[in-house]
Amino acid sequence: MKSDLTVGSIISRALEDGVKNILPVAVNFILWALTIWIPYINIGTTIGITVGLPAKAGRGEGISYTEVFNPQYRKQMGNFFLVQGLQLVGIYMGIIFMFVPGIVLSLAWTLGTLIAVDQGENPLTALVRSNEVTYGKKWTIFLAYLVLGIVVGVAVFILSAVIGAVSEGLAMVVVFLAVAASVSFFISALGYIYYTLDGGSAE
Repeated sequence: MKSDLTVGSIISRALEDGVKNILPVAVNFILWALTIWIPYINIGTTIGITVGLPAKAGRGEGISYTEVFNPQYRKQMGNFFLVQGLQLVGIYMGIIFMFVPGIVLSLAWTLGTLIAVDQGENPLTALVRSNEVTYGKKWTIFLAYLVLGIVVGVAVFILSAVIGAVSEGLAMVVVFLAVAASVSFFISALGYIYYTLDGGSAE
């Protein structure tokens, strides 16, 4: 499956699945943004956004409009914090060594949190496995995210400029909604990468 991952395939699936999931992902993103200040609840919603939605998108499963409130995500906060902590320490050390190693590590461990939380894997093992499955694919992942970011960024900029010419207040609301919707494309891209390189299965 690893050989099937290309910049074109990531972009294609990100756009295809992103459009399909745009409404539920946008609603979940808005719910996450509205509840980010609520202690404990915000842990589950953050795990839902960063792990639950990409995992479901990658497997082609339906995404509930209130998926981020699934209580199962809060049960995984131990693994979530452990793998995030290990990543931050490693990436910080990489940044100290002239920055580039930090970028490489962030790409190498891009699936670490998904593997640890979605599959219940040991956090350290999850990072090792993420490093293994992304080997030889880091440039592909980097370029795909870069292209997707440019495409989405230009689209949001043009939309804000057009709406802003009519009303600045309305433009702010529209841009927020556009950003919420655009999250779907990045979540779909991550889900596809996860499914292609590691199977994306919690079994």
